[in-house]
Amino acid sequence: MIGAYTINRSVFDMFLMVGLGVLGHLMKKTGFEPGPLVLAFVLGGPLESSFRRSMRIFGGDITGVLTQPITAVLLAATVAVAIGPAAVRWSRRARMKTTADA
Repeated sequence: MIGAYTINRSVFDMFLMVGLGVLGHLMKKTGFEPGPLVLAFVLGGPLESSFRRSMRIFGGDITGVLTQPITAVLLAATVAVAIGPAAVRWSRRARMKTTADA
């Protein structure tokens, strides 16, 4: 609380800290993990400024960003990580159904 107050000398920051603490506690109680939310708050600003910078470099054309080789590799890796577990689960179900039918 002292750290929250001393940055801007604002009582609002202290209430905000308490409110977010209560929100985090409620998220834990209801089964939501607050870690990804905190990560989004920490990385959101730099991610947004980097995106704006890249849009300026490519003149606002999103396809300019997507056609770069490193971006294509990172996009493919992201899709693989996001879809991979579901594909493995689907594959296992299909195999189990095939063996059960036989």
